[in-house]
Amino acid sequence: MVKVKASSDGADITIPVRRYLMARMVVSVWLLFWLHAAGVLVLPLVAPGSPPSEGMWIGWSVGFIWLVFVLLRLLFGRERIRLRQGYLSIRKHLLGLGWTRTFELPAVRNTHAVEREPMPWWVQFTGLIFFENQNASVTFEYKGQQIRFGAQLDHSEALAVAKVLQEQISRLNR
Repeated sequence: MVKVKASSDGADITIPVRRYLMARMVVSVWLLFWLHAAGVLVLPLVAPGSPPSEGMWIGWSVGFIWLVFVLLRLLFGRERIRLRQGYLSIRKHLLGLGWTRTFELPAVRNTHAVEREPMPWWVQFTGLIFFENQNASVTFEYKGQQIRFGAQLDHSEALAVAKVLQEQISRLNR
């Protein structure tokens, strides 16, 4: 659920990652199998007296960390858009850790919702797109670049977010 707080000094918009039930279940089961396979296959290879297999251990660990990241993002990921006098910032974060991009407000132009081509039915059913939704996003031009955010929005949410930003940007740029 998108949260929008508009005030006299700007706007704060929080966009959670969609909580795809099927994707959470698939990743959780996959993670359990990964842990089981690590115990059965990888741990005996690193036991004393076994031939060195650092490459396999490192590869297995990287895969495990990636799966944990995907599951945590599905559960707790957020995108926060902050609009204040003079700047617009977009922060993508997970449990407080993330990165922020900041843009000078006078250079932000043509804010609008963009509808994307629908994904195949089976992708929509399973929700197996972990980082992108198939519906819409919000886009603006900044110094000759197209900046996109809100990939987890459906089209009506993207329209509402774009409208709030357009109103706030025109008010703050006066």
